[in-house]
Amino acid sequence: MMTHVLEQYFHKETNTPLQEYMCEAVLKTVIDAGPNLVNDLENIELRETILYSGTIALNGMLQMGTRGDWASHNI
Repeated sequence: MMTHVLEQYFHKETNTPLQEYMCEAVLKTVIDAGPNLVNDLENIELRETILYSGTIALNGMLQMGTRGDWASHNI
C-alpha cells in the first residue's frame, strides 16, 4: 500500500502541493494505524482506516495532474 503511494508521490511536476499532502496523509495514516491493527485484528475502526487508505492509494486520485515514478513498483 505504501509503495503505491510512493509511486505517485515521486514525480517531476511542480506546483502539486495538494497531491503531495494527500500522499503524506495516507502514508502517515498507514504508519499510525498499521501496527495497531496487527495487534488488534478484530478492531473494525482500524480495519476501516486501513481499507480506506488502500482505496485512496490505488484509485488514481493521488496522481491527478502528475505522472508518477513507477520504478518502485519493481521492488
